[in-house]
Amino acid sequence: MKRLPIIIEMFIALVFLSIIPMTITLYKLNDSITYYVESEIAQGSISNLNSIETIVSIFSHNIYREAINYSMIDDLEQLRSLKSYEQISYTPSNIIIANNIYNNLKNSVYSNLRIHSVYLYQKDTDFFITTAGGVQRIEGYIDHNWLSIYHNILSGHEKHYWKSRQIPVHLDASTSKKKNFIEAISFFYPLTLLSSPLEGVIVINIYPSEIQSIISNSYGNNREGYQDNIFIIDNKGTIITHNDFTLLHENMALVDPIDKILSSSLEEGFFIKQDEELGERMIFSYKKSHFNDWIFISTNSMDYLTTRLSSIRLIGIISLFTIMIAGTFIVLLIYYKIYSPVTKLAKSIRKTENEMSTTRNEAILISDMFIKMSTRQNDLQKAIERSKGSVKTIYLESLLKGNLDTYSAKIQPPVQFLYHQFIVVSSSIDNLEEVLSKTTIEQKQLFHTMVLDLLKAQQSEKIKLEAILLDWGLNVFIINIHAYDSLKTNKIIEELFTGFQQKVQTTIGISISFGVGTCREGLEGISSSYHEAQRALKRKLIAGKNSIIFWRRDFEEQGEFFYPYQFEKHILNFLSTNDLNSIKTTIYNLITEIRKQPYVKYDNVIHIFNQLVGSTVKYLLDSNINISDILEYNIYHRLSEQETLEDIEELLFDFYSHICEVTEAPIDATSHSERVLMYIHDHYKTELDFEKMAEDLGISYSYIRKIVRETTNKSTQDYVCFLKIEETKRLLLNSNMTIREIADEVGFSNVQSLTRFFKKFNGITPSEFRNVNRKKD
Repeated sequence: MKRLPIIIEMFIALVFLSIIPMTITLYKLNDSITYYVESEIAQGSISNLNSIETIVSIFSHNIYREAINYSMIDDLEQLRSLKSYEQISYTPSNIIIANNIYNNLKNSVYSNLRIHSVYLYQKDTDFFITTAGGVQRIEGYIDHNWLSIYHNILSGHEKHYWKSRQIPVHLDASTSKKKNFIEAISFFYPLTLLSSPLEGVIVINIYPSEIQSIISNSYGNNREGYQDNIFIIDNKGTIITHNDFTLLHENMALVDPIDKILSSSLEEGFFIKQDEELGERMIFSYKKSHFNDWIFISTNSMDYLTTRLSSIRLIGIISLFTIMIAGTFIVLLIYYKIYSPVTKLAKSIRKTENEMSTTRNEAILISDMFIKMSTRQNDLQKAIERSKGSVKTIYLESLLKGNLDTYSAKIQPPVQFLYHQFIVVSSSIDNLEEVLSKTTIEQKQLFHTMVLDLLKAQQSEKIKLEAILLDWGLNVFIINIHAYDSLKTNKIIEELFTGFQQKVQTTIGISISFGVGTCREGLEGISSSYHEAQRALKRKLIAGKNSIIFWRRDFEEQGEFFYPYQFEKHILNFLSTNDLNSIKTTIYNLITEIRKQPYVKYDNVIHIFNQLVGSTVKYLLDSNINISDILEYNIYHRLSEQETLEDIEELLFDFYSHICEVTEAPIDATSHSERVLMYIHDHYKTELDFEKMAEDLGISYSYIRKIVRETTNKSTQDYVCFLKIEETKRLLLNSNMTIREIADEVGFSNVQSLTRFFKKFNGITPSEFRNVNRKKD
């Protein structure tokens, strides 16, 4: 059947078939944009959750160090022999021992506002020492579930040492009154005779509001149209911290999408929840913690975004129809101009491609021709790419991985080794990231040529050398030797690669380090020698750059360098006086001591410096110094990137220099206290933004919390709520305003919130309070 001319087919298609596809496309595009924006918002929330998780992990590490300090109290050795409450209560010397331990714990708690109380318990005794009341009998004490948790930890039923629970406000608290208990997050630190003079447990009770304050201080809501709500749950779905403290201990395991987050195997991600009844769309982003079983969750409402996109979609549809009608006539006019050349081209194709049908119109004919040409081009490109694949490289990589079954006995391997002994050498370019940013393509090609020249120069009757380029700057050499001699062979290898180092340094200007594995028998030994070479190369941290490191059997029995507390103490003392030169001298002496240990482990060294940085961060937090002013980068990640001790020394010099610069200016604490309280009194009726408050006052939020705690004996949140409740009481007694009007006046979002907090502080509802006082009048 003969087809209609293309001009007629185009007219019909444009008039009758464009509207539906274009409308569908617009809706799909709108959905794609929505998904893209939601994904970007979720990724941004995940990034913030990662930052919050890092800060909270630093906080938990500091609590861990506090527990270690408690476990080393001097009088614990004397407490070890006391097994009953009577032994302590009726013997003066034992009372003195218990009081010394109590005072040590109490003084430490007073210096750390994040801690509510500390329990010290010796295993198999009937008493414990607490900062909330001294020596107490376990039997009959109001707070008892901590002992069950400790026993579960000992028996292996509990895997994590952080527990959310309720603790009594004071010793005389009644179990029948909920207000006599406060929420707490408890850290359990089991004591063993290896780490402490006695066996037992230290329980540190922390205010949940402190962790929630860290979250609020680390992340602000400043994106137009929606807000983030960040909270923490455990791996069973129980809420650990939340802006709404009434939700603490609520189990959300069966709530969508919390159930999906709990069952997800991914460390981080997000889910989108569409509530059809309320017409609300929410994004739930999450990050699973590395240091315990906590999960950080951020929620974002997408109602504002959905409304905006719907408006844009309506405008787009109207614009599309208008443009399409105008465009139809313009296209038809233009087509008349180009129709004649298209017809000539179609006739030419029919003459050269006889197999094509004459019943197809010009557009289909030309399209088929281009498809045929594209298919031929793709086939040619695939053939070229297959030819580029190196069968040899694949085979050598399989030997390094220990995969000896790549080639069967019937198939000839691409590489024939003449001898039965192998040594693997791994190499890496020093300062690789810096070199990659500066090296030109010509220099990379030159380096590759030099490697090939090295291979050609070392082929002989008694040695065969093969190289694998895993990545630019990361090479592996397989040396196949006729006979291994521990002295002669190692000397030959050292001279060979020393010459290569010098040639590369002179020609390209970069340095290379090598790790050399031990001699192994057979193809199966290549993988073992390769892993030894990799571990030897890692010891560049001690040996330095541009080095050749031979793996030795005694590396497996390396000694341990214990954490030098005296160096930490000196550095923190010098930091308190901004004595940068003395800090640099101490760091230099510490690194010198590490160098004296020839077989110290790489992980041991990195752990020492991580612990030193962690102690410094704790010192800054305890000194009320805003960490964000100093930690402009992740110092722990930077430490892990350093290749040598010299690099670590330079990084620490820069780190402590920046701390001294930031902490140099003095602080007027009295003036700050007055300004903080005045600011809160002026703004408590509004939704107080503590991040903006810290920025306006020019001090950190952690220092604001410390000022409020010391001045009012309340947290910032409780003090703001206290002011609102006091104003509510005044309006209830001195005005005829309704409860709803009073809630709006003092800054509560609704009547329910006002009623809940009023009852929390006064024990009765606002209406009951007004009625009781009017009856008295």
